[in-house]
Amino acid sequence: MNIAVIDDCKDDLYKLKNYILEYFLDDYINIDIYINGEEFIETFKSKKYDIVFLDIYMTQLTGIEISKIIFKADKNCKIVFITMSNSFASESYDVEAAGYIVKPVDKVRIKNLLDKCLSDLEKNNKYINFISAKNVYHIAYRDIVYVDNIMRKIRIHLCNNLIEINDSFYKNVDVLLEDKRFIECCRCVVVNMDHIIKIKGDDFIMDNNETVPIRKRNRKEIHKKYMRYKIGEM
Repeated sequence: MNIAVIDDCKDDLYKLKNYILEYFLDDYINIDIYINGEEFIETFKSKKYDIVFLDIYMTQLTGIEISKIIFKADKNCKIVFITMSNSFASESYDVEAAGYIVKPVDKVRIKNLLDKCLSDLEKNNKYINFISAKNVYHIAYRDIVYVDNIMRKIRIHLCNNLIEINDSFYKNVDVLLEDKRFIECCRCVVVNMDHIIKIKGDDFIMDNNETVPIRKRNRKEIHKKYMRYKIGEM
């Protein structure tokens, strides 16, 4: 686990570092500290950090400017803002920030945010192998929009691609259904709820512009599961 903390107030910087070390106890963790954004940007590269704690109010480069550089290079990096107020909340949506720490730094708030970041990172790092006669497709869970079965072919619908293999549907997707973001909305159709934009009539509208049917049987329960999942993610 690699973490960066950027804050031009040394007292807050070291207090936060110590709280993070206390959270992880004896687990291996690397924490780099920076007293300004310019120093951080000089060494930053994609996939260098799993989590970045970032003070919003700094001289020259602000935390918001730095967060946009991080997000553009590495969308899987979790960004946590350190601030005196929540006045920049709207800007945080642009970089999908994991949350805020309002000064003075609070140990309980640090724990809750680290719990959330680690849960999100675990989701981002899960992969599944789909095996065909000629290829092994190593696919991240997060990239799967939905999976269905047509004419005995498993079709894995990705954001910008479609992969087809000849194999048993449930032998392949049962492991997906163990992950809370996946739900079987129709026989031999499993959707990733992270990719659902909305419910329209009897269908899910996905973010790749495809429409996926919701079965009549248990439709209300499927709706409820989806809404509970979205509320939980929020």
